Amino acid sequence: VHRMVPHAILDSMGTAEVVVATIPTSIRERSVDVDLAPAIGSKGVTRLRVEELARNVSWAAQDPNIAAQIRALLSGSSRPEPVLDSGYFTPGRKGGGQPSYSPNAPHSPRARASAVLGALAHAGQRAIDSVSHNGVASDVRLAGGWIRSPGWLDIKASVSGNRAAAILEPEVTAVSAAMLAARARGWDPDPVSALSGLSALVMR
Repeated sequence: VHRMVPHAILDSMGTAEVVVATIPTSIRERSVDVDLAPAIGSKGVTRLRVEELARNVSWAAQDPNIAAQIRALLSGSSRPEPVLDSGYFTPGRKGGGQPSYSPNAPHSPRARASAVLGALAHAGQRAIDSVSHNGVASDVRLAGGWIRSPGWLDIKASVSGNRAAAILEPEVTAVSAAMLAARARGWDPDPVSALSGLSALVMR
């Protein structure tokens, strides 16, 4: 992804949301939430942050009415309530902290589902900001199973103010490993072709 779009941030969303950026600097600023590693195949530092997605959604989906609303919101067949940044839902954190609703959270299943997905979208955006260079997010590319949920992409765009492009290749890690092996043999595969190209998504 970095070869395809230099200095892009990869937001890969599956069981967890893994946000990765390669920063062109030797400065290693550590924080509680950001892991550091040498960049692969280039100079600089790789910054990585992980947020939980599936565990929080599964916790909320224990209520079948909320589960149905989450499915409708993710598919785009229903629009979220205006509570995406309400703070009504607190995601579970690393170390096993349990998700929770605030005492003043509405009882409406659609409002609660909206609050859950809004909180997760905000957590993902904070991850993007934290791995970016000087706290300024450059180009972001989305990957993982969640890109097949148009309603989720709408929520992400609403929170960030920008609609990021999605990478269509379902196995980005495997393809990237193959590309690294190819480069080690002296080949120069085209990253856009290898990753099935980009889907340019226009902000609605």
